[in-house]
Amino acid sequence: MNNPKSKGALFTNNRREKDTHPNFQGVLEVTGEQIQKLVEMGKAGEKVELRLAGWNSQSKAGQSYISLSAEAYRRPTKAQEMPF
Repeated sequence: MNNPKSKGALFTNNRREKDTHPNFQGVLEVTGEQIQKLVEMGKAGEKVELRLAGWNSQSKAGQSYISLSAEAYRRPTKAQEMPF
């Protein structure tokens, strides 16, 4: 199975009234294929983590936002880190 990616975006929270309110908010769309992979990792006893990447973007209306990508992440084992 390949490494499916989820996509989303974070926009400035224009309704922020208190320091406890988030600076950004948005939605991350998680694919069924990615959910399946994450469940498999959890069932195998692996720590389930997502690697996030973000890009500064601008909407057609001119609003700045951060475009997101997320994918299942497996930390390299000590054996995988060895060059031999």
